[in-house]
Amino acid sequence: MYAVIESGGKQHRVTVGSLLKVEKLDAEEGSTLMLDRVLMCNDGKQPEVGRPYLENAKVTAEVLAHGRHRKVRVVRFRRRKNELTQSGHRQWFTQLRIIAIGDHAQAGGAGPAGAKAAKPAKDEAARTKAVKAEAAKPEAVKAEETAKPEAAKPEAAKPEAVQPSDTAKKPATKAKTTKAAAPEKAEAAAPSKSTPAKTKGGADDPTQPPPD
Repeated sequence: MYAVIESGGKQHRVTVGSLLKVEKLDAEEGSTLMLDRVLMCNDGKQPEVGRPYLENAKVTAEVLAHGRHRKVRVVRFRRRKNELTQSGHRQWFTQLRIIAIGDHAQAGGAGPAGAKAAKPAKDEAARTKAVKAEAAKPEAVKAEETAKPEAAKPEAAKPEAVQPSDTAKKPATKAKTTKAAAPEKAEAAAPSKSTPAKTKGGADDPTQPPPD
């Protein structure tokens, strides 16, 4: 079942239990209002349309809160006139919850107390089961911890002794070979004593004329 109501110069389509925001009303939070400007009502069988309002129709609502909408910025600019004005506006509203449309009210009775008390039995049973399960979880976890023995921690592997590598011996062998090669190079560079040294002006000198 739904109805179309008028509030603050606007039309709203509402059902039982729906929430809506209307222009600010002079009412306290938590109080109930009777909205008599009903334009249309449909109970699922035959819709009723008012001219402009229905005489015997009424909608009961609960005031939840008062507030303000988001800011709307207004800018006025005129070029070449050195005119720029800016302003903001936040419109007030009243949040309502529909409790009843005509004789059809929420389960649990009309009014804020009845609306808050109306809770399905299935939801309550599910909540109680969930609470019991959460309360039983810590006990089960503790029992499992006491039953299971602590696993032996694996000992850390000891690092193996680092054996001297063969690469450390190679420089020593190279040093020996270099020392042994040094005398050989020195002997090759030194002239042999058995070969006679050629003197300038001797028989083998090509610059001197041959002897007679």
